[in-house]
Amino acid sequence: MRVGGSGNVARTQAPRTDSSESGEGGTQTTVNNEAQQLRNPTDGNDLLNQDLRRLSMRRSSGGEVSAGSEAEIGRVRTASNATQLQKALNDSSPNDTVILDANISTNRPIIHREGVTLDGAGHTITFNNPGKSDAEPLGHNLPALVVSEQNTTTKNLKIDGLNINGKYTLIQLQNSGSRRANGATIDNVTLSNAAAGIRNRGVLPQDLTITDSKFRNLNKGIDLSRDSLISDNVYTRAASRKQPDNSKIDIQYGGSLNISNNSFFNQAQHPPMVMGINIDAGNDGNNPTRAPGYGAGSDQQRQQFNNDVTQYSNAVISGNHGLTGSDTIKASQFGIALARVGNILVTKNKVETVGTASGAEDFSSGINVENMSHNIVVDENLIRVSRKAVGRQNNQGISVLSFQDHGNSAHRRNASTVITIKNNTIEGFGMSGILGVTVRDLIVGDNDFSNFTHKSGNGRNMVSIISSDDNGNRTIEAHEKTTYSAFDGRLVSENKLFDRADPIP
Repeated sequence: MRVGGSGNVARTQAPRTDSSESGEGGTQTTVNNEAQQLRNPTDGNDLLNQDLRRLSMRRSSGGEVSAGSEAEIGRVRTASNATQLQKALNDSSPNDTVILDANISTNRPIIHREGVTLDGAGHTITFNNPGKSDAEPLGHNLPALVVSEQNTTTKNLKIDGLNINGKYTLIQLQNSGSRRANGATIDNVTLSNAAAGIRNRGVLPQDLTITDSKFRNLNKGIDLSRDSLISDNVYTRAASRKQPDNSKIDIQYGGSLNISNNSFFNQAQHPPMVMGINIDAGNDGNNPTRAPGYGAGSDQQRQQFNNDVTQYSNAVISGNHGLTGSDTIKASQFGIALARVGNILVTKNKVETVGTASGAEDFSSGINVENMSHNIVVDENLIRVSRKAVGRQNNQGISVLSFQDHGNSAHRRNASTVITIKNNTIEGFGMSGILGVTVRDLIVGDNDFSNFTHKSGNGRNMVSIISSDDNGNRTIEAHEKTTYSAFDGRLVSENKLFDRADPIP
């Protein structure tokens, strides 16, 4: 990709409510140790996992609830400052609930716990990140809330990072080393003023739910990027499906995914988001030019992930919008972007490309699908193209691409396959309503282009199909052709891509 279930359990008896102690003690020391390792997003994984394991051991030996029927029912604890909140989480067991009963401020990450529900009760965590200084040289990388254990719930909470120009994340899903944030539920959460609202580290988490939340004044709303190299025990299986060049595909299981009914918006004094929703499993292989942020490990180590696709059993991205239900997600690059993922339904979202292109090669799409993605359905979305061009207009409503980042050229080995685009409304002005580059089995039908104008010239149309010259002989052979079916052939133009590094001929 171009870069730049609930934990509440029905109770049969009245729960006990504990108010955590507010003393500094060992809890604050442990939190500080965790923060020390979180500062380095590339090299601190082993030490971070050691700190998290120490906390887990302390919980099992010193927690108030360790076994028996009361643990199954779940306790409720309350907290009114950051120290109390971390202690309450540390002392909790699966099925417990921690309720925040006041607005709090902290400059250290809060560490979530397995099976625990963190209920903000409408209160705010202000994350006053210290930023980069001599004493805290990597402090700008600290996340506000770390989810590194399974089956957590975070709800009714606000987190404010204070600075949209900062480099930190508000909720980090930590899947590096042996840690997994599988089964996380994030519901009715407001994330404001930071680089990213929710970001992933390591393999993509399984069984993730993000619903009814607000993402405000961020560079990226949801940024789920995969880096398999920093995760232990990345299980894959050889799939029967192969790419058009007969190379096999390895599958990483994604379980279920639900990103629905969320709002994404930046206030007028801030630039638009770069991306609203990004699910990117496509940068962790070896590339001619190393992808930014993927510096750990050699190219030889990364080669094992070249053909890994994260495939979901049941995934939906639905009903996401801007400030209100009738507003669009406004982004300068992609409203919704998918790379090297499979089995996702993208439906009833409202997205828009905005701003002014930075140069002739600027590229943006309301919805972008690329790099070995398969079985993606884009259905009943509103896509508006409003980004202003400089030179050639490289903006379109929906794009389906191969892999043309980090020094790679378009090739059928990275083709996206079985992509269905139907019943969408595409508005505005752009190079094409729908652009398909090096695609196999692109199905286009019943889309409304009545309020869209495509750029004349360059053989463009409402639907533009481009085939790549994989062997470089300047002839498009049968095995190199993009394959598609379209509802109305009069809206389709076909082109050849001889300059393979550029998606626009």
